[in-house]
Amino acid sequence: MPQLSLDGSRVTYEVVRSARRTLGVGISPGGQVVVRVPYNVGNARITAFVERHKIWIFKHLRRHQQVCPAHRFVTGESLLYLGEKYKLKVVVDDAGEEPVLDGGHLWVRVARDLDDEARRTAVRLALVGWYEMQAQQILLGRLEALASLVGGRPKAVKVKHQTSRWGSCTARGVINLNWQLVMAPLSVIDYVVIHELCHLKVRSHQWEFWEYVARYMPDYLEHRKWLRVHGQTLGFLSP
Repeated sequence: MPQLSLDGSRVTYEVVRSARRTLGVGISPGGQVVVRVPYNVGNARITAFVERHKIWIFKHLRRHQQVCPAHRFVTGESLLYLGEKYKLKVVVDDAGEEPVLDGGHLWVRVARDLDDEARRTAVRLALVGWYEMQAQQILLGRLEALASLVGGRPKAVKVKHQTSRWGSCTARGVINLNWQLVMAPLSVIDYVVIHELCHLKVRSHQWEFWEYVARYMPDYLEHRKWLRVHGQTLGFLSP
C-alpha cells in the first residue's frame, strides 16, 4: 500500500475506488487511513490529495490512538460485546477450549508453554475466532428477521472483515457485514442491516433512500450517531 510521511512518522493508506463523485479520506475503526476516490481518478491526483490532507490525517490518527490505545490482551482489559463491557480473563493451562462468556468476564484459555508475546497473539486469535462465530449467528439472524420487515432479499449475505465499512451492498445484490459489528448494541446492528437492505431498493444515499431507512427505523439517526462516536472503539481486534 502507498505511504505518507510527516516529521519522521510514516503511515500506509488504502485507496478504495467506487462510483462516488468526490475524493475523501478517513480513519477506519481499526486505525487504517482510507482514501475514497471515484473510479476514473489517477494515482497522481490521489497522491496530491493525500499530501494536502496529511496534517489532518496524522492529527486524527493520534486522536484515534488516544481513544483506542493498543490492547495487550491480558487479564483485566475491557472488551465489548453487543454494546456491553466485559473483562478479559486469561487462564493459563492446557489450551483447547473456546472462549467463554460468563459472569461479566470473557474467559480465554491458552497453553502454558508460550512466552508473553506468543500468549498475547494466541489470546487475540482466540477472541477473533469467538467474535466471528458470534457474528455469523447474530448478524445473519438479524438480517433474516429484518429482511421480512423491509421486504427485500439479498442474493447472498457474507459476514467478513472489512477495513473501512460496517456494511455494504453490491450492485449484484450481495450484502456484506463487518463481523466486528457484533461488539455494538443490537439496535446499532439493526440499523446497519436495515441500511444495507434499503440499498436493495435505492442504490444511492439520496433523500429517497433515507426515507426508506426512516420508515423501518424512525430513530435511525441515534444509532448512526452511535457508530460515528463509538465506532472507532470496535476495531482493536483487526490484524
